[in-house]
Amino acid sequence: MPTAAEHHRPRPARTWGPPPPPQARRDGAPHRPWRDRLPELVATVGAILVMAAIAGFVTSTWDDLAIAHQAMALAAVAVGLTVAGVYVDTARQQTSSRVVGLVLLCASVAVGASVTLFGYAAAPDSGRLAILAGGLAAALHAGWVLARDPASPTRVLGLAAALTYAAGPSGSALADRFSTMDPAVLLLPVRGVLDPTVTSDHLVLLGAGWTVVGVVLLLVATRLAARARHTAVVVATVALFAAAAMLNIATDPLGAFAALCVVVGYLLYGIVADRPGISTTGAIGVLVAGIRVAWGLFSGQVAVTVTALTVGVAMLAWAVHAVRDRSDAATRTHH
Repeated sequence: MPTAAEHHRPRPARTWGPPPPPQARRDGAPHRPWRDRLPELVATVGAILVMAAIAGFVTSTWDDLAIAHQAMALAAVAVGLTVAGVYVDTARQQTSSRVVGLVLLCASVAVGASVTLFGYAAAPDSGRLAILAGGLAAALHAGWVLARDPASPTRVLGLAAALTYAAGPSGSALADRFSTMDPAVLLLPVRGVLDPTVTSDHLVLLGAGWTVVGVVLLLVATRLAARARHTAVVVATVALFAAAAMLNIATDPLGAFAALCVVVGYLLYGIVADRPGISTTGAIGVLVAGIRVAWGLFSGQVAVTVTALTVGVAMLAWAVHAVRDRSDAATRTHH
């Protein structure tokens, strides 16, 4: 029990001073409470709303606004967001890079949607070509945005989204659009991995497009900073394996061989880049994609057999040439 003297002992005076420094996170960056992250949260919600509205512009049919007018409205939005984002990006001092990235990401989406709608207005039946043009325009804008800050994962996602949009919807008709796409078709690649008898040609063009997306992102990743490079590699991995799964279920047996080539290329990239994780993932993909190719080879399908022989001979020839160059380089080094 405290004594009477302890009860009457004066308490130390309260001192007012600066708050204690924020606790550091594991990566060394200061930990900020959620209330200090309010601008990022609001920007994220705002970006989702803007992109949802832009999607509504592209997929909806309106009576009070013609397609050309919708395109011009989105072009104005794209210009405004780009100017605002570049101004803040150039003059910022304490402005969050993530907030600026979200603003410019919305601008890239608006660019792609505007060009797509202009394509619809010029040729109503050229759905796939209009989408391709819009996606390429958005990719150019997103690439320029990424070049301004190669360390931003948000800007990498913007470029990946633009390229994925340019790959287009499923189907093989020129007039195909995202609004006419059957979402159930996207489940066929998963079924095809488990059941070799599942085939469909609705995803061949989309698989080819996603292959290009993955290759471009792997090439871009070599010029990015650490976090952005990791983001690009992860998205490229998803795109390439999804593309392989789409090509794997093509009716033509060459589709399965193309899928195998995609995952073999990814495996070789992992070996050259000395990244064990990519190499392991690529090896697993080779095993999965090789099932249908082996089925085609041993079932007497001429196209698969001849193609496999040609590619195999070409790979052996390149290997012999590479070994010879390596031996010559070692000889010159010793001398």
